[in-house]
Amino acid sequence: MKTTLLAVTLTALSFTWGLAPLAAQEDRVARGTVTAIGGSSVTVKVGDEAMTFGADAKTQVQARGAGTKTRQMEAAGKPGPHLTDVLTVGETVAVTYRDNAGKPYASLIRTIPAASATFRVTPPVLTTGRGCG
Repeated sequence: MKTTLLAVTLTALSFTWGLAPLAAQEDRVARGTVTAIGGSSVTVKVGDEAMTFGADAKTQVQARGAGTKTRQMEAAGKPGPHLTDVLTVGETVAVTYRDNAGKPYASLIRTIPAASATFRVTPPVLTTGRGCG
């Protein structure tokens, strides 16, 4: 019985320790001004630093007219819009991203009013898996 309990405890601990690197890879948010838009990337000036974020078909973009553009392209039987169809250089954005193989990958790009933007990168928030309260 003690052997079984020890094995279950060690299995649970190894599972918990194995997930620790995943928990450390939390989303970050960078706020700044779009300086360049490529086919699969967007460059944002965050403070004094230019950050280039990878993007693909899974990257969500929340911008004025993006939903309309997406519906129009779907109705025409075309794939969704490209970054250049919904974003413009000079727009202020908040980019939610994660490091993917050492490079920042954008999961969400959202346009925001310039007045509300403070050009910064928020540090990741590590969670313990416990609820609030």
